Amino acid sequence: MLPSTKSCGPLCLVLLTCTCLVAQHSFVVNPQQEETAYPLWVAKGETLSFQISGHWRMWEQWQPVDYRGHTNFGKINEHGYLGTLVGRIEGGDYFAIVDGMHYASPADGRLILFANRGDYRELTVSGALTVTVSGGRPVSAAEAEKLAGWDLSQLDTAAKVPYLSRAEQEVVLYLNKARTNPALFAQRYLFHLRNRSADEQECYAVMLRQKPCSALLPDAALAAAAQAHAEDMGKTGKIGHVGSDGATLRERLWRAGAAINTYLAENCSYGYEDPVQIVLQLLVDAGVPSRGHRRNLLNPNLQFIGVGIRPHIEHRFNSVHDFAGRIKN
Repeated sequence: MLPSTKSCGPLCLVLLTCTCLVAQHSFVVNPQQEETAYPLWVAKGETLSFQISGHWRMWEQWQPVDYRGHTNFGKINEHGYLGTLVGRIEGGDYFAIVDGMHYASPADGRLILFANRGDYRELTVSGALTVTVSGGRPVSAAEAEKLAGWDLSQLDTAAKVPYLSRAEQEVVLYLNKARTNPALFAQRYLFHLRNRSADEQECYAVMLRQKPCSALLPDAALAAAAQAHAEDMGKTGKIGHVGSDGATLRERLWRAGAAINTYLAENCSYGYEDPVQIVLQLLVDAGVPSRGHRRNLLNPNLQFIGVGIRPHIEHRFNSVHDFAGRIKN
């Protein structure tokens, strides 16, 4: 007799093999760029994988190197060697990126990449690396800001004014982030710096408990005064709040047509062109016991601002911020 056949009952198991494809994203990292947020959103706890190709050099007279940097010289800072590829997730700590590594994200945020240049930014660099990342998802800048908790419709108050460059507009944006939500600003922009110095640690702690205040609004007269002073200081190599002709802040604002019978203040930053670095320098206020620059930019009595960023013959760049409690129009 032939054996009988029976249909599979409820206890039968069917094994299925599923192949999951993780999206890959490739980004070019140039050696001269500052910390750059790439359009890749990473969820907290998500694991990223890295593949790196290409070479760069941090000085044109040296041989090209890969992502490890110029290891034949000593380490230049906490990131490692000159030319080491460094990354972080917004709201997370720095980490050196190695080809083939896997990294679990400690926070929600965009991937930030840059070459470790330390204080050697005057050197002529060349080359580039291509970093291929598995994991994360593409995100626009606007979506990333929203996911991080920022409402740009309320914060980017200078976005459309014609008398400010985009970098100057972004200074206003980051100042407004610090003013309107100090704790979130601390988490996104100071967390990774909190253990680097006593000043940065103190600033991080202060911002976590700082009371919010209103966003600054741009003003053309204040901007004209700030830009003129930045131009003057840049060309003469001077620093400070007195013009090369001896003009004080109040006199310079009067010349530009700004209201002067109100609360006034001025901040000057040296060495940076990047808006985030400019704001962080003034907010941390290292070496200034009174924290006067920080007090100015967080002062709720100051409602209006003008910004100027110009080259400086001694300090590469200088940025001037003129504040007022009210304006004429």
